[in-house]
Amino acid sequence: MWVAFQVAALYALRMGLNEFPDHQWDAFVAEHLTPEQLSFLEGQYKESPKPPSYYAAAAFGKKTTAREREMDKRAWCRQVVEIEVNLRPGGVAVQRHPQTDYKLLIRWQLDRNGVHRMTKIEINPDEFLSHFPGEGDFFQHGVAFKLRVEGLPGRKQFLRAPRRRPAAGKAPNMDFYRRVLDQYDALVNEGCKAPAIELARRMGEPHSTVRSYIRRGKGYLAEERKEK
Repeated sequence: MWVAFQVAALYALRMGLNEFPDHQWDAFVAEHLTPEQLSFLEGQYKESPKPPSYYAAAAFGKKTTAREREMDKRAWCRQVVEIEVNLRPGGVAVQRHPQTDYKLLIRWQLDRNGVHRMTKIEINPDEFLSHFPGEGDFFQHGVAFKLRVEGLPGRKQFLRAPRRRPAAGKAPNMDFYRRVLDQYDALVNEGCKAPAIELARRMGEPHSTVRSYIRRGKGYLAEERKEK
């Protein structure tokens, strides 16, 4: 009896939370996704593990409607898009969904074919875990990671941040400054509203430090052009 009540509650909750009216969905897609990205997410949804509530209707012999299935898909896609993916130097991504009390730290590397492979996943709770992430949670984070770094059609591919910092007391490393300015210019061309802040986040450096890199780099390159 108690199990039946829980299943019914899960089904009712799923139907209530998943309502995503057409006009809101259209606005959400227009703001956050290209057609290629939406197609990618829909394909991943078909392969994703389903939560227990997904099977609640079947447990009661109730067939889900096409509309209910569409709402499930929309809710799933929104959850993936809402996951924050902060890329750091050295093949590290720090990810978090706003409604969870933990972050995932993902270590990754490129294989011989240029494909991003996740090599390690760490769970870092704020204080303690209210629940351990399930298979579906990890799957969604994996999709969010790929959506961020894979360079899908219509999306600018992530450029690895420069890692070798200028050495104190030595001649300026012009290659370092060129790479900093190239990535800064790329962010500007993408329409990034705060390119220096985004570059600082990618490099794992304070905003003020990156701004000094940009300022020095422009000065060094201007002097280099004069000498030529």
